[in-house]
Amino acid sequence: MSKEPQAEVKEFKVKLPIGFKLVSMMALMLVTSTLLVVFLATKLFSDDNTAFIQKATSDVAGQLANQTYEYLGTLVNVVTTITEIQTQNLDAARKSTAQHLQFKRNSELIAVMTWRKGGLSAERQSFASDKSKNEKIINSIKPSNKSWSGDIDIQRVTVAGQSYLTLSFPLAVDDKKNVVTAAVGIVDQTKFLQIYGKKGVVTSYLVDREGNVLAHPKETLVSSGANLKDVEIVKAMLESPVNNNQLRFLDQDSKYYLGAFRQVGVAGVGVISQVLEEKAFETANRVKYRSLLVAGVILCLAFAAVYFFSTTLTKPIKLLVELTRQIAAGDFNIKVKPKGHDEITALTHSFGKMATGLAERDKLKETFNKFHSKEIAEAILSGEIKLGGTRQKATVFFSDIRGFTSISEGLEAEQVVEMLNEYMTSMVSVITQHKGVVDKYVGDAIMAVWGAPVPKPNDTWNAVSACIAMRVQLVVFNDARMAKGKKPIKIGMGLHYGELIAGNIGSTEKMEYTVIGDTVNTASRVESLTKEYGTDLLISDAVYQQVKNKLIVEPITSKVKGKADALKAFKVRGYIDESGKEIIVETAYSTYQSEQSDKVVHDKKEAA
Repeated sequence: MSKEPQAEVKEFKVKLPIGFKLVSMMALMLVTSTLLVVFLATKLFSDDNTAFIQKATSDVAGQLANQTYEYLGTLVNVVTTITEIQTQNLDAARKSTAQHLQFKRNSELIAVMTWRKGGLSAERQSFASDKSKNEKIINSIKPSNKSWSGDIDIQRVTVAGQSYLTLSFPLAVDDKKNVVTAAVGIVDQTKFLQIYGKKGVVTSYLVDREGNVLAHPKETLVSSGANLKDVEIVKAMLESPVNNNQLRFLDQDSKYYLGAFRQVGVAGVGVISQVLEEKAFETANRVKYRSLLVAGVILCLAFAAVYFFSTTLTKPIKLLVELTRQIAAGDFNIKVKPKGHDEITALTHSFGKMATGLAERDKLKETFNKFHSKEIAEAILSGEIKLGGTRQKATVFFSDIRGFTSISEGLEAEQVVEMLNEYMTSMVSVITQHKGVVDKYVGDAIMAVWGAPVPKPNDTWNAVSACIAMRVQLVVFNDARMAKGKKPIKIGMGLHYGELIAGNIGSTEKMEYTVIGDTVNTASRVESLTKEYGTDLLISDAVYQQVKNKLIVEPITSKVKGKADALKAFKVRGYIDESGKEIIVETAYSTYQSEQSDKVVHDKKEAA
C-alpha cells in the first residue's frame, strides 16, 4: 500500500552568528571612533603645526628683512662717509688713512665710486686694496638707472667669474631736485651669504625687484645668476600691494612649501622664508604614525576583550540552540547548569525548567498514547476535544477473531492476554501506519475510525488499504505462532462509511472519546457478516462507492437484525494498482468455513 509523503522540515542554518555580529559591531564602533580621534587629533596637530610653521617663516622673513634693511642702511652710510672723505680738505695721506679705516671696519666693501651725471667715467674712486686688483671691476660697473631717478638700487654683477653686489644711490641733487651725482659701492657677497645661511628647517633667500637671487643658502643659485620670478611666492611678493604675506606654493623642485615673504623696504629687494611641507609635517606624520600604532595596539586589545566578552554571551546562547535542537529531536533528557547572574543565565535556568516540563508532558502524552490513539491524545492534551460531540462523516472499522471463545477456553488467562497483546500490537501498527485511529478494544475485537477526530485526505481508501495490509500481516502473525507450536487464528473485518457523532462521551469528571451513531452499528453488522460468508473482509456499499474504481470485489446481500432493508456488501479480493493492473491479495486465512452469525436474519420469525 502506498504511504502519503511527509513534509520535510529543513534545518535552519545560522549564517550570521550573534558573536560575529557583536564583534563586528563593536569592532566597527572602535575602529570608527579610534580613527576619528586619530584623524581629528592629527588634523588639529597639523593645523596647529601649519600655523606655527607659517608664523615661524613669517618671523624669520621679518627678522631677515630688518637685518637686511639695517645692513643696507649701514652700507649706504659707509659709502657716503667714504665719498665725503674724498671731498674733504685733507692731505692725501690723511684721506687715505680715514678711508682705509672705513674699509677695514666694513671688510665686505671692496670699492666706492662717485659719478657725475653724463660723465663717461667715475669721478672719484676709492679701493679697499690695490687698485690694480679691482681695475676690471671698476671698468665694468656704472650707477644703475634707478639711482639717477632718486632710488637706492642693488644689483648682482659678475666679473671674471666672480659675483659681486653693487649698491647705487643718489649722492647729490641740484636746485631742481635732480640727481647730479651718484655713488656706487661694490660689495662682496660673503656677508649676505652669512645672513641667509641655512637656519634649521627654514630656508631664506633674498631677491631683487626683478626676481634675481641676491643671497641664498645654495651658493650655486647666486653664482649662476638664478632668476625666481616664476616661483609662485616670489611672483606674489613682486606683485603684492602689501609688504608681507604667507602662502603654500609649489617650488621649482615640484614640491610644496609653506612660506612667507617680507619686502625689505629699500632697493626693491624682498626676503623669502620657506619650509618644505613634508618636513614641516614630519612631526605631525610621526605623531600620526605613532597614534595609529597605539590605536592599533588598543584596537587589538579591545578586539580581544570584545571577543572574550562576546563568548560570555554567545557560549550560553549556542548551548541553548543546541539544547533546542535536542528538544526538537524529541530528547528532553537534558541537564543544564547555568553559570553567572545575568539575563541569559536566567533564560538558561528557565529553559531547563521548560525541558523538564516538556519531558513530563511527553511522558504524559506517551502514557495517553497507550490508552488513546496519537491523534486523540494530542487533541485531548491541546484542549481541542471538549465534552460533547460533532457530527461528521467517517469510515468505521470492526474486526474480530473467529472462534476466540473456543481458543481461549484451552488457554490460561495469562496466555490469553499474551496472545491478545501480540495480536493487537501487530494489527494496530498496520492501522496506525494507514492513518487510522483506534477507538477501543472490546475483548478480542478492535474498533477503529478514519476521518475522526481530524479528517484526512483519502480516509476511506486508507481504511480499505489497512484491511488488505492486515490480511497480509495476519500471515506473518500466524507463521510466528506456528513456529512456537501454536495454532493459527482467523479474523473478520468490516468497514462502513457514513455520518456519525465523534466526541467525548461521559461526564466532566470522566469521559471517553468515541464515535457513535448508525454508521457505527452498521459497521459492526458488516463485520458480523464475514462469519456468515466465510471471508475475512467485507465492505459496505457506502465504502465501495468511495473506492469502487480501485478494488476487485464480489457483491453480497444479506438481511441483518435492526435494519429494515437488506445490507449490500462486497467481498474484497484485491485492488487495482496505479498502472491498472489487478492485484489479487488472498491468503490461506482469507476464507474459512462459514457459520451463522447471531446478527443476521435467517428466517421470517427473526426478521419479525
